[in-house]
Amino acid sequence: MKDDNHNQVWFNSTCNITNGNSTTGVRASLPATLSISLLGFFANSLICYAIVKKKLLHLSIYSMICNMCISDSITLISVAINAILSAVRLLFQVRDKQGLLPYEVGCKLSYFILNTGFTVSTISLAVISIDRYYIIVGSIGQNSILNTKRKIISTIIVIWAYSMIINIPILHLMYIPIEAPTTCDIYYYSYNYNAIYFFLLSVLNYFVPLGIMAIMYIRIVIHLRKTIRSLILPAGSYSSSSYSVPLPGASFSTTSSFRINRKRRIAIIKMIATATTVYMLTSFPFILILLTAAFSRMTILQLRNSGSSSTATFITLGFILTSVACVENPIIYLITNKVLRNALPKCLQYGKNRRISQIQ
Repeated sequence: MKDDNHNQVWFNSTCNITNGNSTTGVRASLPATLSISLLGFFANSLICYAIVKKKLLHLSIYSMICNMCISDSITLISVAINAILSAVRLLFQVRDKQGLLPYEVGCKLSYFILNTGFTVSTISLAVISIDRYYIIVGSIGQNSILNTKRKIISTIIVIWAYSMIINIPILHLMYIPIEAPTTCDIYYYSYNYNAIYFFLLSVLNYFVPLGIMAIMYIRIVIHLRKTIRSLILPAGSYSSSSYSVPLPGASFSTTSSFRINRKRRIAIIKMIATATTVYMLTSFPFILILLTAAFSRMTILQLRNSGSSSTATFITLGFILTSVACVENPIIYLITNKVLRNALPKCLQYGKNRRISQIQ
């Protein structure tokens, strides 16, 4: 095996540790992993707390956001547990196959949870984009496609069921190699198995949702541009747009409320679009690593050791970002959404309190 002293430990304890400095590496990575996990769990919990406190769960957008926060929290817990198990294996020098068996179960479960959580998030973001499209572009009075509690709950159940089913092969693929007992790696069975599975997994759980989101938000932006032009038409003229311009004969107060409502919905679109863009960009290196290893006919450990230092650095960065992706969205929500921010305990609020009405 190639000496890998210059490479740092994978942030989520999925690295190659084969040298005398491995103890230092794991001890150094464990506090960072636990810190990020605790920060993410706290931030996601705050979002769910704010949504429940404001009684926003009947709105599809906030139900989906809360769903993603729960998923990210569970993912971060699994990452933290995997890091602790990695440190324990190193501390007790567990190297025999029988001794590694219970740790391998933890390895399989942690990565099953991580991939399930990732799938829940990407599918939820795609559902939100479709829902926003129907609300913004739909006809006058168009409601959310998830306009009842039953529809919201059913959608969330379907998302979780699909996410768990499609990631079941992860339980079979993950293992702990004897030569690197602190590593949780993907076993290479065959090209047909690994390459086809990870290709389908990437397409269905990343590229298809990404395509849906791109199409929905592009169409929303095009529609909003048309409505903006309609608002600056000469006096006495009107546009056929069903979203931005009120019906003939509407009072001034109705027109004003209509425009305020439009402004609020645009703010929601900006928040979700920002969170979606950041999340998908942050997650892409992880997808690229899985595909590269599968199509190169290697385990991730072999891929790391067969390439240059830049390859090892990219793999390290990719796995760091899997944890960061679970932390960034709740921060974006708190920064951009006053409704959620004002629902926090007073000790956590910043800025002046303002009266904020609930928005769709």
